[in-house]
Amino acid sequence: KRLRSANALDFDDLIGETRRRLAEAAPADVEAVRRGGRRLAAFSPEIAAGHRDMKRYLLDGLYRHERVLAMTRRADRIVTDLFHAYERDPELLPPEVAATAAAWETASGASGRARVIADYIAGMTDRYAISQHERIDGPEEP
Repeated sequence: KRLRSANALDFDDLIGETRRRLAEAAPADVEAVRRGGRRLAAFSPEIAAGHRDMKRYLLDGLYRHERVLAMTRRADRIVTDLFHAYERDPELLPPEVAATAAAWETASGASGRARVIADYIAGMTDRYAISQHERIDGPEEP
């Protein structure tokens, strides 16, 4: 509910600031807007500063947090390992996926097979990808 209220305030601010800028610029037509050199639809400076602060906080405190980065590296490794394992040994794939990969390889070459393998991996849940990685490579060491 708080987030909805904050979004409503931001929306109201955006509309108000945009109206103020339009009234100030008073463009005669769309070409005048393009030539104006200034964005007319925008948040007020106060709200824009708050958005920048929030983005900075999220980037540093969440997206670049070491635990998040470690999980991202692990996910990258699992996906890469699965792709290479399936590429080396298509028999590790379910039979219907292996058949599709073979058909696409016949039609489009190695890139066709790679596309089918990539699509198969992309459709996996995290839990399933981890279980397949453990099945193929064994459990990870802590």
